[in-house]
Order: sequence, then C-alpha cells, then structure tokens
Amino acid sequence: MGQLRMYDKLFRYGGEEFLICLPGMSAADSTAVIERLRAALAQRNFALADGTTLQVTASFGVTGAGCHPAGGGDPGSGRQGTVSAKAAGRNCVRPWDPAQ
Repeated sequence: MGQLRMYDKLFRYGGEEFLICLPGMSAADSTAVIERLRAALAQRNFALADGTTLQVTASFGVTGAGCHPAGGGDPGSGRQGTVSAKAAGRNCVRPWDPAQ
C-alpha cells in the first residue's frame, strides 16, 4: 500500500494486534502516517478465493514512547490508544500519551 518507509518495521504483537515502528518520527507525524494507512486500508477491497470481496478496517493507537524498551519506551503503550479507538467506534486513530 506504500504508506510506510523502507526502514519502518511491522511486528505481530499478539492475536490480532500489530506494532508498527516508525523510527525518528514524532508522535504527531506518526499519527498522520497511521491515519493515511488506516484510510488506505479501509478503501481497499480484498478478493477471496470464492470471488467475494472483503473490506477490512482497523483501529490504531499511536504513541511516541519508542519501539525498543532499551530506548526507554514501552512498545506496547500504544495499546491504550487502540482501546480508546475501539471505544470511539473503531476504524479510527487515537494518539496516546503515557504521561497523561
């Protein structure tokens, strides 16, 4: 979908949860990138083997806490933003500031 840079990383965090690391990007810029990713995903139809199509939406939490615990951040802290996005009706992006 062309929304991430070559050196950004996508990890499966658990279950249906994924972690996207955007190194060197501010929380505000990360939120804008993830919003573009969310919108591109929602606009795309996926063709299934039986010929039907499926539309996929996603809820995202964004934090500037960092992608590596050794760097002082908790990579899972964006989960609170995801919980907030799901509570807001899903298919949206919610930033999360662990200091709040």
